[in-house]
Amino acid sequence: MQLADYPTVPPDFGNWLAGFIDGEGCFSMNRLRRKGVDYRSYACRFAIRLRHDDVPVLEEIQRRTGCGKINELRPTSPTIWWDSKPYATWQVFSKRDCLRMIEILDKYPLRAKKARDYLVWREAALLWASVRQTGSHSERNQSIWDQMEALKEQLTAVRAYVAPGEVGEVDPVPGAEDLVNGEGVAPAQMSLVPFGEAE
Repeated sequence: MQLADYPTVPPDFGNWLAGFIDGEGCFSMNRLRRKGVDYRSYACRFAIRLRHDDVPVLEEIQRRTGCGKINELRPTSPTIWWDSKPYATWQVFSKRDCLRMIEILDKYPLRAKKARDYLVWREAALLWASVRQTGSHSERNQSIWDQMEALKEQLTAVRAYVAPGEVGEVDPVPGAEDLVNGEGVAPAQMSLVPFGEAE
């Protein structure tokens, strides 16, 4: 069931977005800290960062998903190659928007290695969304932080590069193989994913 107040994502755009995320998306979990306080919590984030001249692409994604915000950043260190060009980032960071992204990506799944990142992030985001706002130090919420800490470690692990034919040390993420292979997805839908667009 679609969350209210979000635009409907049609199949052509949904599959295009999945392909674009496979190439450019970043799923992350951040530990939140409070200075001078023994406090632990986590939050989920999703982002796509592009050169500043690709801002219209991010604006289209934001408009058609109804999620996230766009931050346009100018270089701060012109002598550093990775920080010498203007860029923009579309970020999804509210619980509600993360749940909406889960709806979209469950319907239009990723099919490359980033599907593994997504499945770990998805589990973490659902846990995060269940945290009660009151009593963040409650026993129940501490259990959630413990689980999210383990998932953060797993997210780092599944990103490790494993050369074709090599046996990796990372345990497979349940369900990832189906997403990578596109099982359960009609061939007509798979053909819509523009992998070349995200290179």
